[in-house]
Amino acid sequence: MELVLDATPLIHLTRIGFWSHVAELAYCLHTTEQVLFELRLEEDPFPETGEIRRMLADGTLRAQTIGGFSKAAKLSPADSSVLFWAKKRNAVAVVDDLDARNY
Repeated sequence: MELVLDATPLIHLTRIGFWSHVAELAYCLHTTEQVLFELRLEEDPFPETGEIRRMLADGTLRAQTIGGFSKAAKLSPADSSVLFWAKKRNAVAVVDDLDARNY
């Protein structure tokens, strides 16, 4: 199963140590460059930043460069990119925003 993660779910699932169990579950984890921009990983804004960087480096989490999508009304570019990539991959979009969940 493929999951496409938005910023807040990615932060909170990292915070609780969820990713140490991913190998057992056989999930393929994706996010988008728009989400990474929102996370500001280079600034270390969250305690989870190091773990997210490690996941990107070792391939546990794959960052997709998304172009050619239209930002949906009421949604951020990050939310829109997650929904776009999930639809394209027939994956599950893991989002927390009410407007994103309604798409």
